[in-house]
Amino acid sequence: LIYENDQGRLNIKKLVIIGIGLGGTVGALWADSDWAEAKTRDAKVLVILSPTADPVIEKIFKSNKYLRDNVSVSLVAGKNDTAGLQKATQLKSLLFGKDKNREEKNDEADMPNVSLIALETDQQGGELLAVEGVARDIAGMIEKKLSKFKEKDLKWKRQ
Repeated sequence: LIYENDQGRLNIKKLVIIGIGLGGTVGALWADSDWAEAKTRDAKVLVILSPTADPVIEKIFKSNKYLRDNVSVSLVAGKNDTAGLQKATQLKSLLFGKDKNREEKNDEADMPNVSLIALETDQQGGELLAVEGVARDIAGMIEKKLSKFKEKDLKWKRQ
């Protein structure tokens, strides 16, 4: 990615990570590492479709102020996928749950960096992208989330 950025083919400062199922855990690990270790801090948006019941992602979401404060997170599941929607709701609560500096939040206005998107479908995983309009809606949501960052934080530069 750094090579492609330096060639001017992409802007790493607008890094969006999209993971499906267990790939969402990998994406969360990447975003966490990017911010926690003060590496490049390029990860701006994390989208997880059909998050899995994985203790690793639960630990990241429960204890991670980096994702909570710096990365815009969207959790996507089908409304009729009871287990998937329950998992997405649980992760949202973990990410913005109680800690010593913050009261538990349940109002979207109080959690500008997180969104839960419940689609009118029972599809799961990659099949969610086949639902009419979903890919377009996710792309629009990503643009909206990126637009909330300061221009100086998204400006292209050689790494």
